[in-house]
Amino acid sequence: METEFNETARVEAFSDAVFAIAMTLLVLELKIPHQGKDQPGVLLQQLMDQRSMYVAFLTSFVTIGIMWIKHHRLFTLIQRRTHTLILLNLLLMLGVTVVPFPTAVLAQNLSDPLDVKIAALFYNGWFAFIAIMFNALWRYASSGGRLLAQSVDQRAVRAQTRQFALLPLFYLVAFAVAWINGPLSIAISLSLALVLARQDEDELVSAVAGQGRAVVGDRPSQEVSHLAQDLAAREMPVPVVDRFQVVEVEEHDAEVAAVA
Repeated sequence: METEFNETARVEAFSDAVFAIAMTLLVLELKIPHQGKDQPGVLLQQLMDQRSMYVAFLTSFVTIGIMWIKHHRLFTLIQRRTHTLILLNLLLMLGVTVVPFPTAVLAQNLSDPLDVKIAALFYNGWFAFIAIMFNALWRYASSGGRLLAQSVDQRAVRAQTRQFALLPLFYLVAFAVAWINGPLSIAISLSLALVLARQDEDELVSAVAGQGRAVVGDRPSQEVSHLAQDLAAREMPVPVVDRFQVVEVEEHDAEVAAVA
């Protein structure tokens, strides 16, 4: 069981670092206002002049954050790795790493009525590429259950497959809207990220719950799993840890019920 839990650990750790660095780099586009001694009282105006940068920063920060959550949840289902999986994940990380660049381009042109369309096309097109890579990663890992945990709930697998199939289409819609209205397409991208953030966690929590395993939040924990196995060996109820609350649940098989 330990091998199953740790097989993708390095892939996840590397990906977490990439997401964190990309989110941090976004803030570099927020410039500190510089006012000369002969220009007192203009700080507020200089801050307001960067409002397009604030919009681009918040949109990208929220989107990358939601993508990190999706990536984290995917690897509660994916428990094994292959060379192909690592390559697909690298392509996904390529997309995440470049996000600060189209964000900067969008921020600098959001107020320009002509160039904002090109900037929005570039911005949404890049997120469409990321969505396609997410879809490719998941379809490779889930095809025939080749890299999924044995205890995965197939309902969760089907739900993820549907969601990742639609994700590139939504970004392509935002891409198409950019030809007509650049700011509206950015609003669509932000709305899409917020919709993804509201995904029901119960589907993925149930996907990693199996006999003899404990779940912390929405991720299996090796230390808690060892505790669960020890309690199971003593024929005691196995605790399920949900974030910071511990709930004792009875095993439903006849043998443990008889002991209880």
